[in-house]
Amino acid sequence: MSGSNNLMETLGIEYTNVSHGKVEAIMQVYKSVCQPFGILHGGASIALAESVAGEGSLFLCNPGEIPVGTQVSCNHISA
Repeated sequence: MSGSNNLMETLGIEYTNVSHGKVEAIMQVYKSVCQPFGILHGGASIALAESVAGEGSLFLCNPGEIPVGTQVSCNHISA
């Protein structure tokens, strides 16, 4: 699903395993994906989660269908 010049490329998201029932990806935490205090930006982690979910949902589609996310919800909780 990933192509060139998209959000995944901008954030450095790379798939490490894509199979039926399992999708794994990595994203290096560089300054460019951090908020001003040096902590990973919440939007970057949401983009990672949505990208992985979107890739996984391809396995649920019929040929010729394209999955589209319509709503994302996230809560950031402190440890």
